[in-house]
Amino acid sequence: MPEARALLLPSEHRRAIEADVYPLLTRTTWIATTSIFLSWIVLFDRSMTHIFCLSISLFLMISIATEMYFIVSRSILAVLSPIFCFFLVSFAYFGFGPLIYLFGKEESIAYCNSFYEVREGYYLLTQLLNLVSIATICVSYLVSGTLLNTHRGKARKTTESEENWFLFATLAIGLLVKYIFSLPYELGLTEKVLPGAVIMLGGCTIIALFLLAFKAGRDGGYWWLYTFLFAGSEITISLLTFSKLDLLQTLATTFAGFLVARPARKHLVIALVLLTLVYFSSIDLVTHCRRELRRHTAPTLESRLQVATEYISNTTSDIDRSPKIQTWWVRLSYTNAQAFAMQSYNDGMNGNTYSLIAYAWIPRFLWPEKPLITVGAHFNYLVTGNDRSQSSPGIFAEGYWNGGWSYVVLTCLFVGFLFRAFELVCWQTFVYRDFRYLPCAFISIKMALRPDDWFASTYVGALGFAVVYFLILAVFWPRRIDEPSRTPAA
Repeated sequence: MPEARALLLPSEHRRAIEADVYPLLTRTTWIATTSIFLSWIVLFDRSMTHIFCLSISLFLMISIATEMYFIVSRSILAVLSPIFCFFLVSFAYFGFGPLIYLFGKEESIAYCNSFYEVREGYYLLTQLLNLVSIATICVSYLVSGTLLNTHRGKARKTTESEENWFLFATLAIGLLVKYIFSLPYELGLTEKVLPGAVIMLGGCTIIALFLLAFKAGRDGGYWWLYTFLFAGSEITISLLTFSKLDLLQTLATTFAGFLVARPARKHLVIALVLLTLVYFSSIDLVTHCRRELRRHTAPTLESRLQVATEYISNTTSDIDRSPKIQTWWVRLSYTNAQAFAMQSYNDGMNGNTYSLIAYAWIPRFLWPEKPLITVGAHFNYLVTGNDRSQSSPGIFAEGYWNGGWSYVVLTCLFVGFLFRAFELVCWQTFVYRDFRYLPCAFISIKMALRPDDWFASTYVGALGFAVVYFLILAVFWPRRIDEPSRTPAA
């Protein structure tokens, strides 16, 4: 069968992934240990700093790229596992991104420094931070596997009638919440803070899109029409809200649904190429339009169309549109934000974002005045004095900002545990096609893809929604008593 290689049993799938993660763990741990030792040498010879940072990035990129290749070569659907997704963005954000300070154009480096100037010593510290954090997550991921026994699970396949019911339910809920509540907020038509539950329910459209793409890939026919129409509407909304993330998420979800239905390497390659092209072609448009929109006191739909038209017609000049600035590379580097967070902690100005963890699981409808757990605007104000934009140092530097290296280690141990705990959910969803777990699978993938976000909202808050969903699932959509099951061998 053409799907036999891709649809591995969970026990085989686990061994395939771990066989590749162990070498990565060994290399990253060795790199981190060696880096800490050599950093003492760098303290006495500043001329070695750039060479040393280059070595860290190259080692990290080569190691992660090698592991991702072998993971995919053994299981195509492993691209939908949290650990693979984390490796993917870590390659871009923490391996390739920092190299802009070594090989980027002077204009690009100056643009990065306009946000916050990175001192030479803190350039090294941010590199060490990334290495230690990634190694710690790998250690936690592997150790958690022995504690959780994630290879033991019961498999079932969602029936076609269940698929149709789930598709209709997610489509109805997602469209209702997104178009009535979420979209007006994103377009700036209302300033009322939306509860996290509302935003999460609006994400049901992504689940519906996945199911549509899956049924189109499996059954063909009119499902292709439904998929293109719905994906087109989601793409239009992402362009109106100037959200590059939503645009890529829509396309990636469509490709993922098709890939689960027809797992093949050529489909994966085509998807990655198209996503890369969309990223590079949209980044200047989104950056320009967002900045121009901030100049409007009350952004409206008309103002959004106006700034987009100006960009397309090239009637305005802007620094980011200059070919000398490598905007695509600037957006992959978090070194400047990381350096600010680390230097602030070292100067005695600790962050307090971890105090928001206590509020993360409290619904806003029970506490309307609950503090915002997304603090990107406040962080941006601390760095630049501008609170009309948002930025983040990522969870590694956020941990350091709140409590130094001890918080970094604790944060990464928790994140690695989450990746392992959710991995069985992804196996059940994408390998066994038990689509009851789709919401939790997407939550785990979002966690893995957003190490550049805030810890309280992306990891702790999202975990709360996953727990609530599991409880609802146990009550309203439990396993049938007469349903056959199988427990894969360890």
